[in-house]
Amino acid sequence: MMKAEVRTLIELYEAEFENQAPDEALEPIRARISDPMLARYDSMKQRFGKSVMSPLQHGACSACHMQVSNAQRLKLAENVVICETCGRLIYDPEILYGVLMEERNSKPQSKESSQ
Repeated sequence: MMKAEVRTLIELYEAEFENQAPDEALEPIRARISDPMLARYDSMKQRFGKSVMSPLQHGACSACHMQVSNAQRLKLAENVVICETCGRLIYDPEILYGVLMEERNSKPQSKESSQ
């Protein structure tokens, strides 16, 4: 999974649980996620509900507070990983923030913002 897909997965999670978007609004987001990851997300969502996604905090899964292995931390640079202890999808918010900043910086500035 690439960083963009991680961002889209989190976008789906936020739309679904934080914004409580209707199913019709979720479909365009779901269409941008690979079938295998979407199947995993949906399966885990049935098991964990709203806590399917867990941000990495201080090197640990924020849901179960267990440390994430070094091997998994390396994978977080490009992927979400499954917590070896609780099974939730873990993502690194710092990497997500970096992706958002890259996207923001790659957009051309409007004339108004450059004056």
